Amino acid sequence: MAVSASGMDRAVRDALDDYNKNTFPDEADRPGHLRVLGDAIKQYLEDNTTVTYSWTATSPPPASLPDPAVTFDSSVRFASFDLRGAANPQALAALVRASVMTGLISHPPAFAIPPGTFQAATPPVFPPAPQYAEGILFNNVITPLVAWYLTLINPAPLSGSHGSFVGATTAMVIR
Repeated sequence: MAVSASGMDRAVRDALDDYNKNTFPDEADRPGHLRVLGDAIKQYLEDNTTVTYSWTATSPPPASLPDPAVTFDSSVRFASFDLRGAANPQALAALVRASVMTGLISHPPAFAIPPGTFQAATPPVFPPAPQYAEGILFNNVITPLVAWYLTLINPAPLSGSHGSFVGATTAMVIR
């Protein structure tokens, strides 16, 4: 699993194609393109994100042996990804940022560490484009969103234990 602009583009386009092909008996039940976009991005990120932490830990004294585990992979879940109400690229970027910031990073059961979060960052930049330009979704939303997302970091090291070893994370990489 790895997050990529082409993978997200495929997932979003599939979701929007499904949305456009389905008929809704009551138009009031139709969720709207921005809701479908948010749901597709949320699902794609949850299914494809791997957060790799570097880990430094030792056993208690007097042994003070280093933990042989130096990295571990975690997953992320988002509380919501509601993009409805975005009237322009800047509003869409702000809603994407707010949604990503709800992400909680869960760790493998062998690591007793609190859930991780993403450090607050400025929103991604979605350049304006003509309303019906070819490739607008990929070039102006998905590519900058993925580039921004992959640069996020955790706000502080996470302390905890791994078996008898006690330590903390030292770095985080999103793949």
